[in-house]
Amino acid sequence: MTTPLRLLLIEASEADAASLLEEIRRGGYEPSWARVDDDPGLRAILVEEWDVALCNWHLPEISGPQAAAIVHERRPDVPVVGFSTDLRRRPTRAALKAGADDFIEAGGIERLVPVVERVLREAEARVVRPGPQGSSVVTYVPGGYPVRPGDTIYVPERWF
Repeated sequence: MTTPLRLLLIEASEADAASLLEEIRRGGYEPSWARVDDDPGLRAILVEEWDVALCNWHLPEISGPQAAAIVHERRPDVPVVGFSTDLRRRPTRAALKAGADDFIEAGGIERLVPVVERVLREAEARVVRPGPQGSSVVTYVPGGYPVRPGDTIYVPERWF
């Protein structure tokens, strides 16, 4: 039995997109997907609902940080998983600082399904709801840390 997955691919290469989709299917998902590779295409496709975005961090028309910012601006609930197909570049730390929810380095495609499953769980478990007098109440922080009443936490602005 396969699990439906609304997958946004931010990727210029059809071959790389096909490899990602094959790995997702092998992991038990049946993706309905779209592929974009530039700013206007990304902005246009974000009117649709997506479960997760996979973003090549080194595209010719849009950078990974730009793409992640656009996704989080338009769809703050959609996790962005960055990836690299370039063995010479290892931008994991920079990618996470720039807004990726996780990052898969070149040659690490076997991590794709576990990473996607984790970011989907975290996105589902992250609950931000209106609180008293216009405040917000956060009941979960990614990483599995419960929030107790009275705790002070700092969360990304995109959660709101």
